[in-house]
Amino acid sequence: MRRFVLAFCAILSSVLTLLLAAFVSSGCMVGIVCCGIAHGVCIPLLGIAWGARYSIGSKGMQSLVVLSFLIAYALYFVFPFAPYKGGLVCVAVMPLASWALWRIDVRNRDALVRKVDESQEKKDAGRSLAFLGELFNGSWELSGIPWRALAAVLLAAFVGNMVASAAMGFSYENADGLFRGGAFVCACIATMALVPLTSDGSSLSASAAYRLTLTFSAVGLIGILASDGSAIALCGALVQGCAFFFQVLIIVSVSRATWEKALSPLLSFSMAQAVTAAVVLAGNVVGKQVNVGDASCPGVFEWACGLAMLALFLIMVKQAANADAALPEVSDAVAMGEKSECSQDENGLFSHRDEPCFDSTEVSLEEKVALFATAFELTKRESEVFSYLSKGRTLPYIADELFVMTGTVKTHTVHIYRKLGVKSKQELIDLFEGWKKD
Repeated sequence: MRRFVLAFCAILSSVLTLLLAAFVSSGCMVGIVCCGIAHGVCIPLLGIAWGARYSIGSKGMQSLVVLSFLIAYALYFVFPFAPYKGGLVCVAVMPLASWALWRIDVRNRDALVRKVDESQEKKDAGRSLAFLGELFNGSWELSGIPWRALAAVLLAAFVGNMVASAAMGFSYENADGLFRGGAFVCACIATMALVPLTSDGSSLSASAAYRLTLTFSAVGLIGILASDGSAIALCGALVQGCAFFFQVLIIVSVSRATWEKALSPLLSFSMAQAVTAAVVLAGNVVGKQVNVGDASCPGVFEWACGLAMLALFLIMVKQAANADAALPEVSDAVAMGEKSECSQDENGLFSHRDEPCFDSTEVSLEEKVALFATAFELTKRESEVFSYLSKGRTLPYIADELFVMTGTVKTHTVHIYRKLGVKSKQELIDLFEGWKKD
């Protein structure tokens, strides 16, 4: 990525914000459409930059993703209370501030990458930062993305967007209430997913937040049907807010899979953005068609809400019948540590352990690791990775300890396996335990 691309997008977005306000005041529809198209290119690029940075992060990034959405909705409520010009200036400055923060964070990450991995080289002369190479590290197989877990979230998100779009209608007279109420509902769920709510100090997991969001969606749909349209603003906002949060869960789930399964951040986040955009678009298009059908044949909207309610009910039954399909934890800060469980692939790079990984406290263990690494001509970085592998640690755990990406650890692990002539972690441990210095 060229150095000036994101800076140009940030500057252009700020200018377009000011122009958009002027075009709205004058009623110039051509200018509004042009600004909207340009924003549709610039803003997603800035979002992708931050999303890729999230995907490079470790297990703590999932809570940060939810927190970023919470802050965004907080700003959504604050800006309308500012004086017109003051609020407009704040909105115009936000893209520049976002780019500046991203640049500072990326430079810090770049320094860390160079410090912990001296072998990291720039693969493309056009890239100004070494850390950007991390975006391409890891597996590029789509099978690593948790499609089964995502399917339930995508269906629920589609239902929410469809009902909200149909309730909004073509005049958009209900848009302000639906979006404002939806943002409030989403902010409440995000807060519950972050703030400890139990006596042991743990917060909601992603699976618990998902079930809670499904329940809120069902309550909103029941309210729409029971009130015969009189409470459509309130109940529609509830459904809209749940649809917002389902999009958060999509990004959280894919980001966690990136860390656990050593996926390429560029692949995982691009897929997360693609499926989210597709679901939002499909839900809104179908919702408008429901609105058209209701105008010519009254009752179509109620039927659509009933079918949506049935779909949510089937999802709830499926989730209850198959607890293994639950989403990864959002706030689980320990689960991927010593008790991490990973599926084993054909190369044995991920192992499944039912009890905590062993950790020898013998002082001679470090000396044995050093001698073993020297005997098999392991590099300094490979020796560090091997020291964790010899204790049974998982790849995500090692990545978090060494402040690198899981895909980078996987690359080092493959090199270690080749040098040792083993095909799995168990063979590596057996070789190490049975090895004696001549």
